[in-house]
Amino acid sequence: MGSGESASDQAHDAMESAKEGMNRAPQRVVEQTRGNPLAAGLIAFGAGLLASSLLPATDREGEMAQKLKEKAEPLTHELTESAKQVAEDMKEPVKNAAEELKDSAQSSVESVKEEASGEVDDLQSQAKDKAQGLSDNDNR
Repeated sequence: MGSGESASDQAHDAMESAKEGMNRAPQRVVEQTRGNPLAAGLIAFGAGLLASSLLPATDREGEMAQKLKEKAEPLTHELTESAKQVAEDMKEPVKNAAEELKDSAQSSVESVKEEASGEVDDLQSQAKDKAQGLSDNDNR
């Protein structure tokens, strides 16, 4: 009997967790997909699949799901191809941005090196002047 109650409790907890997740899902989708309609579509599709997997299907729902799956196949293929195209289209801009960042970083490093070298020269000159001044004072 204890295991039956435990399984019931676990099922109840799972349903509560799923319900809570579904309640927060619209907010998360809006936050995560701003400016990216492809991501919004994929997330909505995944959320629909998740929701449907949580509920037991009736025979009629099974038939409808099969029909939907058959009709969605071209869309799934199209989404996959679109995602591949977006990834391909983004390779060059990302590569260019990385190169610009690298160039900027190298330029900054060179600038810091030059400034540091100039400061070292100034400090050495000041130290020599101080040492010369102390030496002159000792000789008097």
